[in-house]
Amino acid sequence: MSTVVRDLVKGGERPLALTLTRMQWSADSRFILAETVDAHVAIRRASENECASVTTGLRPKGSQNGHHIYFLRADQRPGWFELRSADRNGSDEKEIDELGPFRPTEVHFDVSRQGAVVWAPNHIARHELWEADP
Repeated sequence: MSTVVRDLVKGGERPLALTLTRMQWSADSRFILAETVDAHVAIRRASENECASVTTGLRPKGSQNGHHIYFLRADQRPGWFELRSADRNGSDEKEIDELGPFRPTEVHFDVSRQGAVVWAPNHIARHELWEADP
């Protein structure tokens, strides 16, 4: 598996140095934020072909000013994650909060321009079995 960038205006494709998933352009379109197949946050300048793995984490999101990265890191409890931030180069990493619980296939979050976080926790409801009278 590999990751490529296709230029829709000029044509042509370029393979990237790392295999990336969950890719997202930065707000200013100068960087691509992504997750590597081994659960690291990677960043790539759009004008270059070098990718850098900057920290361990999942589901990276760029801040609106382009200077920070928000991402998740697995917590000790299943389905829970630490919401973390770091500078674009991975320095000054901080834990912000815990998010969860999530179902394994539905781990999504986003951060607004004002720093508000949105996510959809999965709350387990009471199990019930209903029977209809014949």
